[in-house]
Amino acid sequence: MPTVTRITSIIYSTLLSHLGGESFKVLGSQPNEEGVIITSRINGVVPMGVDWQLSPTDNGHKVTNLFVGGINMASLQHSEMVSVIQRNSGRMQALLAALREKEFEATASSDKRPSAPS
Repeated sequence: MPTVTRITSIIYSTLLSHLGGESFKVLGSQPNEEGVIITSRINGVVPMGVDWQLSPTDNGHKVTNLFVGGINMASLQHSEMVSVIQRNSGRMQALLAALREKEFEATASSDKRPSAPS
């Protein structure tokens, strides 16, 4: 059964994989109540600000949210999940099916990516 954490990891890694050889620069960091926010810039065809929420775990820090171009990705995902449940009369099975589909699509997409040159 897919978990939100697994789906989030797949989505974030898929998004980041599309950066290819774009340069990435860390601009700074700022502690907050959840851990630390890392501010960065991706210098592609369209430069984009990406902030990373890192939260402490027993094994170091993990990315718990991304802010891409000012858009809170965790809030966006939450809204999408609530919408799926509401459109399906409150049925959680519909959400699980949607998450499985998203996981399948993301996994299939990552399998089609060419591997990095050695």
